[in-house]
Amino acid sequence: TNNPIVLGNNKVTIYGKATANTGYNTPVLKHGSTGMTASGSTFTVNAKETVASTSTVNTYTVTYNSNKPSGASANVSGSTADSTHTYNVAKNLTTNGYSLAGYTFAGWNSKADGTGTSCTDGQSVTNLSSTNGATVTLYAKWTVNTATVTIRKNNSNWSSSGMNIALYQSGTSIA
Repeated sequence: TNNPIVLGNNKVTIYGKATANTGYNTPVLKHGSTGMTASGSTFTVNAKETVASTSTVNTYTVTYNSNKPSGASANVSGSTADSTHTYNVAKNLTTNGYSLAGYTFAGWNSKADGTGTSCTDGQSVTNLSSTNGATVTLYAKWTVNTATVTIRKNNSNWSSSGMNIALYQSGTSIA
């Protein structure tokens, strides 16, 4: 028969295989606590029973990798909690909890080298995965903090004697 589900003589028969829409689990034809998805499955129903097709939406986990730059001498500190997302439902990413001396956090990327899809901190996202139970890893992006040093000529003479230059990270005090 060409019909995927046939009702008759108090029986329900499935022909073919039930397929799920993107982002949803394979649908199951439910009869009480009995579920069937295989071709040729049959069960008997009474006139007052309900038969329903059920499918649940997929969920996935987003993990956040601190992604220490190769040139960084300090270790990344802090943590960022994983977040659970539901397909077709917008949700904000977890706010960054990492810090790295000499660097500024610059968002997230789907690839460690920064060539993937970028997201801002706490951005609302939808459908990073359509696979149920998947884990999506986002990698921290870092930009190195820079400083500009200007040396000026004093009394027409250039001299380096007695000159000490030290760079300090913003927010630190100099004794």
